[in-house]
Parts: sequence; structure tokens; C-alpha cells
Amino acid sequence: MSHPVFTPTDGPVGAFVTGVDLSIPLAPYIAAAILTELGEHGVLFFRD
Repeated sequence: MSHPVFTPTDGPVGAFVTGVDLSIPLAPYIAAAILTELGEHGVLFFRD
């Protein structure tokens, strides 16, 4: 399983997320990383 990549947007809030397959259950470490980054960036955008 790959690790998620969080890329900040050019705006004041938000980050794009790649490397996460939301069609399967998330491993605990991935869920924890997503929650941490959500707190850091305020909003996350999941791309295909």
C-alpha cells in the first residue's frame, strides 16, 4: 500500500491528496495521517 501525498494548494487553506484508495478500508496509519493533515490544512481535496 502506498503512502498518501499531501500537496498544499496555492490558496490560504487546503491540500490535494493523492496516493489514497478510498474504495477500500483505510489502514490506521493512513487515517491518522489524513486527520493530521486535515487539522493542518483545514480542507482536503481527494483526486482520482
